[in-house]
Amino acid sequence: MRALPFLLLPLAAEAQIAAGPLAETHFARNFCWERSLDERTLAADPAQPIRRIALGREPLGQSRRLGVTLMEVSAVLRDGSGDAEALAACQPGETGLDCRLRDGSGGFGLEAQGDELVLTIGPVGLSLPGRRGEVRIEPAEGEVGTFRLRRCG
Repeated sequence: MRALPFLLLPLAAEAQIAAGPLAETHFARNFCWERSLDERTLAADPAQPIRRIALGREPLGQSRRLGVTLMEVSAVLRDGSGDAEALAACQPGETGLDCRLRDGSGGFGLEAQGDELVLTIGPVGLSLPGRRGEVRIEPAEGEVGTFRLRRCG
């Protein structure tokens, strides 16, 4: 009978992980989340400027603060003409994570839905610097500005 509490400890720990904050459950270690839109999806939504958007682990050497999750945001334009990336700092919000680009050029929210993440562009939009200029993603309006991300690979 004394062994029963020890047998239940792994179950309690598993439940704690599943119910933990989004930063711990989805972004604790190396991570990659992405949404790539195929030609059919892009044809159905001509206003969608983005072909691919992804979140990945922050580059090495970035300074960290307690309670802040750093991640790299990257996007590829619809026509494939350019890609862009920026560093975002995310903190726990009401329903997930509230993220702001470190250079102050916009933000987004992240919320878990099953085994996916929903990325919603914030009210001021998002501007990512790229090799061929800035990639601008407008605030969420319907499906434009909202992306359902899945784990990469």
